[in-house]
Amino acid sequence: MEKIIFWLSILILGICLCIDIYFKSGIAENTFINELNHNTNDEKIRIIITQYAKDHERNLKQQLEDFEININNVGKQQFEHAKQNIQPFVEQVTSFSFCSRLCVYIAADSIRKTTETQDLLFPILKSSIILPCEQGRAEILSALNAFLLQIQENDTQFKSGLADFMKLNDFYVEDMGVQKEFFNSNLQLAEDIQNFAIDEVSAAIGGTMEVLFIRSTYKCIRSATASIVARLSASWTTCGISSAIDGPLPIGDIIGALIAAGGTIWSAYDIYQVTNVLPARLERQISTMSENYHQRLTEKAREQAGKAVRLCIEQCEDFLQVINDNNSNVTSQGK
Repeated sequence: MEKIIFWLSILILGICLCIDIYFKSGIAENTFINELNHNTNDEKIRIIITQYAKDHERNLKQQLEDFEININNVGKQQFEHAKQNIQPFVEQVTSFSFCSRLCVYIAADSIRKTTETQDLLFPILKSSIILPCEQGRAEILSALNAFLLQIQENDTQFKSGLADFMKLNDFYVEDMGVQKEFFNSNLQLAEDIQNFAIDEVSAAIGGTMEVLFIRSTYKCIRSATASIVARLSASWTTCGISSAIDGPLPIGDIIGALIAAGGTIWSAYDIYQVTNVLPARLERQISTMSENYHQRLTEKAREQAGKAVRLCIEQCEDFLQVINDNNSNVTSQGK
């Protein structure tokens, strides 16, 4: 008997909770309906427009939230591919023979004010690291562009529906210029946000990807080989090879002449030391550069997406403010 009473009590409690949840869930809808029932026709129209606009704003915010989550995975595979190529690239450019060439090129560039070292590095860096990063960047910009187009399309549909509703009910803002500007503002979105956003993402990161990567790689190598390059630059005349400065660099002849001139000027041990220090330093530098580029690109895409959504919401709220300020701001032609 006690068990029966216990389970009946649980059942009654459950029914009470369900009834309470049902009535609470209907509060928002009932409030909206009651608000309509106790207002004039113009006021009812304003309430419907406000509700329609708020629904549109919620949809925009949800789209932005989804984009901000999904953009984290866009281009990720391409940047991971670039990261996997860093070690083979580093092994190639920090080998003993390649390091010897780099030292001579850097020394010659410092005297001739040329960029042959960067020209030497660029094709290798381009194929292994820059190209995958460019593909990842293209995927991110494509996702941003698709999002902006979708926001523009949704905003256009919202304004078209609102315009039809107002026309159907002979409901107009007194200042027709404000109304016309609002309903045509989606064109401004396309011009000021969509195209501008793509350029803004690239420009704000600090230059083209090629420049960023080659500059960073060159700086790292130049720092590690600074002592060797300094001795080389000071030894051109001593070794009798200053004439090579004016033409193509005969790397083998230059290195041979430098070695013959004495171990204090050029030694295998110096290069060996660089090949021990440079790989870890260069790998860390390029890896950090790639990760930072991906992160900043993603952050900028989020920022531009947020700007587009905020613009739509601000335009919507400004128009609602005009409608809801006071009764004199709107007229009903049927009166």
